Amino acid sequence: MQIKKILTALGVAGAFMVAQSALATGNFTTGPDSNNRNETDIDSNMRFVVENKAEVEECFDFEVETGKNTIERNTVVEDISTGDVEGQISVQHDLNNGMSVAWDNDGKMIDLNDMDLTNHLTGPDSYNKNEVNIDNNSWYKIENKANYEGNYYLDLNTGKNTIEKNTQVGDISTGDVDVAISQNVSANGSANHITLPSGQSVEIGSLANEITGPDSYNKNEIDIDSNDCVNIENRSEVRTNIDANINTGRNRIERNTVVGDVSTGSVRFDVNLASSAN
Repeated sequence: MQIKKILTALGVAGAFMVAQSALATGNFTTGPDSNNRNETDIDSNMRFVVENKAEVEECFDFEVETGKNTIERNTVVEDISTGDVEGQISVQHDLNNGMSVAWDNDGKMIDLNDMDLTNHLTGPDSYNKNEVNIDNNSWYKIENKANYEGNYYLDLNTGKNTIEKNTQVGDISTGDVDVAISQNVSANGSANHITLPSGQSVEIGSLANEITGPDSYNKNEIDIDSNDCVNIENRSEVRTNIDANINTGRNRIERNTVVGDVSTGSVRFDVNLASSAN
């Protein structure tokens, strides 16, 4: 009897190849009461670990003051003008980006197409055994971790002036505040570009027992055991804290005889936060 089998198991496979081409395993013209055994063992183990960790912590503490002047008990005070506050904060981080894992082959390929497992013209009462054992174990772990924490504390002041007990005070003008915060954090952006092989292919040629003797025990055995474990884990944590205290007014003007025009400055505060994770 001729038996030809093609076994195909789809799934995730590793990056190695086991090839046994034109392998002949057989018992031919053995004597009576003989015990014949042919055994082939193929054992492949693969472990693949890729791990990325990134942690960034930033703290910004600004205290800027152009006001908070004390003007008192003067006869004549000219125009009062406090300065402007202008600032820009730009933060950009690129964490764990650009990693690529790929296999270009067809995975675990076991080619036994030309293999011949045959018991031929064996004697009576003989025990003949042909055995092939293939054991493949693959374990992949890809882990990305990114932690970002940004803390911004701003205390900006162009006002909070104290003007009192003066006879004559001119125009009072406090400055403007113009602050921009730009934050761009990208974490684990392309770390998931992972290409694994298409699967596992096993092709077996001939398993046969031909013209065996009476009462003989003939066995052809193929044992294929494949285990694949893929663990892909991405973690990203982005934390941003902004605490801003901005003042252009809060002037104290009292007990003056003549006070000119009072004009407080404007506040412009731009915050641009962009995060891209996983």
